[in-house]
Amino acid sequence: MGEPWSKQTGKIAEKAFKAFKSILHEQRDLIIKRLKAASKPPLETPSDDDRKRSLEDDYPAEFITWLQEEVFPDADLDAMKADWESLLGEWLLGAAMAAGSMAYEEAINKIDSLSLVFDFDKHGKFDFVDDELLDWINWRAETSAIDIVGTSAKDVRKLIYDTVMDGPYSVDKIQEALQGEYPFGNSRARMIARTEVLSSQSAGTFANDIQFFEDGMVIGKEWHATHDDRTRDDHKEADGQVRRFDEPFNVGGETLMYPRDEKGSAGQVIQCRCFYTLLWKGQDEGKLG
Repeated sequence: MGEPWSKQTGKIAEKAFKAFKSILHEQRDLIIKRLKAASKPPLETPSDDDRKRSLEDDYPAEFITWLQEEVFPDADLDAMKADWESLLGEWLLGAAMAAGSMAYEEAINKIDSLSLVFDFDKHGKFDFVDDELLDWINWRAETSAIDIVGTSAKDVRKLIYDTVMDGPYSVDKIQEALQGEYPFGNSRARMIARTEVLSSQSAGTFANDIQFFEDGMVIGKEWHATHDDRTRDDHKEADGQVRRFDEPFNVGGETLMYPRDEKGSAGQVIQCRCFYTLLWKGQDEGKLG
């Protein structure tokens, strides 16, 4: 997996950002609507212990009940998750297809440039209708939807609690804060778009590349880090690491089949800009040792 689709990534991520910004704003507005119709939060004048609770996520039971009944009813949360899952599924599939198709063309060009001789149809195309890839897309859409809505609810809960603690409480004050940057602002929409698009393009590219490995043309892969001050130290250390194609890279003690592998922790995956290149039979055996 090289970087030929990096410009394409930017275009897709920008379009996804606009769609994700729209759904974040819709869900923010629904929460504001619920707050305007809700009773006052059941919280007393804060003590020192009360002020610590928002840092510890240890809130009074009556406050949690109020949130669940008047601000975040189960039906709203389920609808939010369903909307995100549907939208993410569309963008994940589109990004995976685009990356897989470009990776296929890149592989064909590489074979031609190296004058490698393999018995396969050079006029074929990336077969994106793959059960494993589609299963990954469905899993990723569901998992990310749960995480996104959960984070929004958690941040709103803390905002409401902190507003009451700081006093005086007013819906207008909450609304003004929610219409600010996080958790419903542009920076979060961009982060979600970039993370999801990059992850799906990685999965689509890997789905393409594994076909060449299974056909005996690809033998390995090499990790490449982006060389600037934004790159994680673990990823800089992984730069140049070589593995058989079916073996994982070791990145910061974690095993990743490719950059942004969903098996990795958030600290190793989110907004990662690394990539890998393929090692070819008849050309790169020496790199594998």
